[in-house]
Amino acid sequence: DDLQQLLKSGGEIAALLNGIEGAEGVKVEQVSGLPILSIEADRSALYRYGLNVADVQDVVAAATGGEEAGLIFEGDQRFSIVVRLAEHVRSDLSALERLPIPLPNGGYVPLQEVASLTLAPGPNQISRENGKRRLVVSAKNAIGIRLKTGPRHWRLLLKKLVQAHDLSHRNAASR
Repeated sequence: DDLQQLLKSGGEIAALLNGIEGAEGVKVEQVSGLPILSIEADRSALYRYGLNVADVQDVVAAATGGEEAGLIFEGDQRFSIVVRLAEHVRSDLSALERLPIPLPNGGYVPLQEVASLTLAPGPNQISRENGKRRLVVSAKNAIGIRLKTGPRHWRLLLKKLVQAHDLSHRNAASR
């Protein structure tokens, strides 16, 4: 279940496939690179302003994900009106840091006064099979191995290569 190990093994298997005559377009499934916004609340600052973590989370969630502001009725159909910040503002960390957080007794404080924001790459997707993480390494068959025997041929060849190179993630070749 170690994503870094899975990526390492996938890269090693792709390198082996790239060395096989007839394997073209070798690709490793992309599983990382999605930016994740993390908010680290400064609890002492929140306390000074009479705020709590939920106050900050609610404002950031509405600003980035949107919040229903009403409904439009058109005949029998209803459509939600969702309000959120424009894409260029949502993706600008310094603009998000200036988001006004409403104070309980009136007024506002900028988000950066009560929390720090970081944008870091996170998992793009996590695929699972039989309860375990899975990573797909794919290749095109360019030498015309028959479709009926092709998958078995590639599996056996890959299994031999993985064993010969002593890769740690052997389940990929044994399926």
